[in-house]
Amino acid sequence: MSNYTTERVSQLTANAPITLEKAKAFAIEFGLPQSSIVAKCVQMKIYKTAPKMVVAKVSRADLVEDIEERLRLPHGELTGLKNASGAALKTLLSSILVLEETS
Repeated sequence: MSNYTTERVSQLTANAPITLEKAKAFAIEFGLPQSSIVAKCVQMKIYKTAPKMVVAKVSRADLVEDIEERLRLPHGELTGLKNASGAALKTLLSSILVLEETS
């Protein structure tokens, strides 16, 4: 006997697309594991995954370039900073930004 009657399948279809939150709610309502609901929705092609949050990583070269711009220096003037740690460059840039705000 299947856990998914035609009534349950029609409930899922009516609420498409099924997200993780909806799958959790249906799992409680149907008395089934959440993974079973997700698997059934994937099989029915009505499951929608949550968008992934992508954090853009700032390179050290970008930080050096930002520092040069803030200090109004020509591009390439601070090439000696290219080997500095990212944390040190972020600290330097944030200090420059604080000085800009106070002046």
